[in-house]
Amino acid sequence: MIVPIRGGFDVAPINAGSVYFSNNMFLNHTAINAVWNVGYSGFGQRPVKNPYIFGDLAAANKLS
Repeated sequence: MIVPIRGGFDVAPINAGSVYFSNNMFLNHTAINAVWNVGYSGFGQRPVKNPYIFGDLAAANKLS
């Protein structure tokens, strides 16, 4: 039953667009488990360093 639940053998076979089946948004959000996805996104991610900050900040402030 795992294969039908996942939708196949790929890394991420089911996306949100494939499970939206109803005109009732409550049913659609239940199908994608929106509460779990928001919680995982909020608490499961590590802080990411800003890739656009490089060089000396003090020297950059002197230029402006």
